[in-house]
Amino acid sequence: MVDYPFSRYHAYICFTPAARTIRGFKSESQSQSQWVDIWTTMPQLTEPANLPPAPFNSTPSIFPNTTLRQTLRLTQPAQTIRLRLSNAFGSTDLPITSVAISVPANNTLGSASIIPGTTTPLSFDGDASILVPTGSLIVSDPITLPKQAGTTLTVDLYLESGQNGTDITSHPGSRTTSWMGFGDLVGVDEVVGGDVVGVEHCWPDLLLPYLHTPHSPTTTLSLLNQAAGGNRLLHDSLGPNTLSRVDRDVLSHSRITHTIVFEGVNDIGTASTSPTAQQIVGDRIIMSYKQITTRLHAAGIKVIGATITPFGTPANASVVQPYSDPEREKTRQRVNTWIRDSAVFDGVVDFDRVARRDERPDLLRGEFDSGDHLHLNPRGYEALARSFPVELLN
Repeated sequence: MVDYPFSRYHAYICFTPAARTIRGFKSESQSQSQWVDIWTTMPQLTEPANLPPAPFNSTPSIFPNTTLRQTLRLTQPAQTIRLRLSNAFGSTDLPITSVAISVPANNTLGSASIIPGTTTPLSFDGDASILVPTGSLIVSDPITLPKQAGTTLTVDLYLESGQNGTDITSHPGSRTTSWMGFGDLVGVDEVVGGDVVGVEHCWPDLLLPYLHTPHSPTTTLSLLNQAAGGNRLLHDSLGPNTLSRVDRDVLSHSRITHTIVFEGVNDIGTASTSPTAQQIVGDRIIMSYKQITTRLHAAGIKVIGATITPFGTPANASVVQPYSDPEREKTRQRVNTWIRDSAVFDGVVDFDRVARRDERPDLLRGEFDSGDHLHLNPRGYEALARSFPVELLN
């Protein structure tokens, strides 16, 4: 056994880095600065099963005397950044003792180590500590990143007293290892035992390199992933329903030009298989798409609709997908037809056509099936990213 000052935890405490960009070739006094969000994760109430393990989860607080170390990969390079930290779902104030940004060892996501001498403390209106009220977010003062910084950063957050109660704001579906340890470990350089590699198999992560190919008109775009596994349009499940998220997860962010809506599979798959129930859920999904588009268009944001990928169970499969059902497949086909033909969206990404079998459109291609017949494997997500019509974002 190797002792680690930090323990592993697969969740993000929610924050959003924003970068200051200066456009145009004017003198500094004439330049126009603006803040642009360059990374985020969807905030949600942490379910009891996803709360940190003991002893970091104790009465009366979560994360008492604890340092959280998290890594993130910016979707645009930056020299000056600031963080927004969220207590959107906390039922008590969030007392933050100190926060700092460092450069992770080898620029590796999920790393428990940082490069010595790269730590920059953050402040909030000049103070190292801040109390974040319930339902609120706070913004740090700007900092200049160290010269060694690339697009992968480490954020250390120390909570001396922890947060009272069991309602904390996080993103439990993180695919990158985070770390936690007792005491003020902000800026601690070395963790004995090496690093854990973060995995980037989400299709938005795989799309980013295609957006940033040399000389592409999309190279200046940031890409914010506000997805959550198990999320639904119409009902709270894993995270709040999509209709309730429009203001916080889209409209509150700076300089948004396009939104990609890839939602609906969990609404179809959790609704009853009766024809009546499926007719109703299909109608309500379409209504939701219209409502989201109307609200975002009012803010000058273009909306791109993505078709829903298959979830049928192949014959003689050893694993049966619970969503698989002929009535649910009819709803999926009906909704996808509406996405393609309604002209409500400003553009369409036909993920269904990429992922489905030609001879059995209700099934994922075998080479893209993760094994549960619903989720794609890394090869499948790469295919989605590669098929994305980047010109829609010009």
